[in-house]
Amino acid sequence: MITALKGLAAAAWAGALITCCGAPAWVGALNQRFPFATAAALLAAADEVWYSLAETD
Repeated sequence: MITALKGLAAAAWAGALITCCGAPAWVGALNQRFPFATAAALLAAADEVWYSLAETD
């Protein structure tokens, strides 16, 4: 999974993320941290960002 994501351009990467979560703030925050070395790092960052968002995000 992470290998396929690493090969994506920024727009495609954001497009893949938005299918997981429709919160643009979440996608934007993860996009700023891209690339991730491992799937575990991606999942940890996804959780960290998710819990840092406001309910309105």
